[in-house]
Amino acid sequence: MALISACAAGRSIPTPSPLPSPTTSPTSAPTFTPSPTAAVIDVQPADALAFFDARRGLMVGTDAADGAGRGLVWRTGDGGRTWTRPVAVAPGPLQSITVVGTSLAWARASVGPPP
Repeated sequence: MALISACAAGRSIPTPSPLPSPTTSPTSAPTFTPSPTAAVIDVQPADALAFFDARRGLMVGTDAADGAGRGLVWRTGDGGRTWTRPVAVAPGPLQSITVVGTSLAWARASVGPPP
């Protein structure tokens, strides 16, 4: 009712002042300097790959250089550009790997001669 009577009386309702627009200051992106350690690893063959996300992944295969054919797991943190071998090994060749969530993985190994 007050609005109708104000308009009828020729009065104008004040309009709110516009809000100031937010300003952003430029920020520099962090710089990344990779320092991979290179090593020649004889993988015969790399049997499977699985990635947790676009950068972090795992690769499984057989270490042909040790003579025992142990299964090995390599990891990457740069999308597969470089790979490192952790200490953990399996007693037989690793043939497949599946990641679950962001930090859990399952690998399948073969131990002993095929049936």
